[in-house]
Amino acid sequence: MTTVFTRQRQQGTNRRANFRYAVRIPLRYRRAGKAPDSVWKPGRSVDMSARGIRIEIPETMPKGSRLELSMDWPGLYHGTDMVRLFLAGYVTRVDGRGVALRILKHRFFVPAVVRPRHAEGKRAVA
Repeated sequence: MTTVFTRQRQQGTNRRANFRYAVRIPLRYRRAGKAPDSVWKPGRSVDMSARGIRIEIPETMPKGSRLELSMDWPGLYHGTDMVRLFLAGYVTRVDGRGVALRILKHRFFVPAVVRPRHAEGKRAVA
């Protein structure tokens, strides 16, 4: 079977399958699973693609570590100005430019809307 599309690796070129976008957004991260130190800590995204994200965090993570990320994602989504993006991934590279993660799954959540209670249910009895 022959394929029309071939991918050639050339020295000095970007071999990534997906284009990376500069996305600098504050985020919260934690170790995935039942790790005892899995508290949410602050960090920042540097860039991301459809399959990966590079982040800056104050600690070093060993390659293969699983992390969860949470960030407010700007933009209009079903009439909402902002949604929360949750990502789960594992560390593929750690260097002076940040921590690179392979995204395993993601999910968008719309923040809960606080609805006022009906006035007739809160009447005072005299």
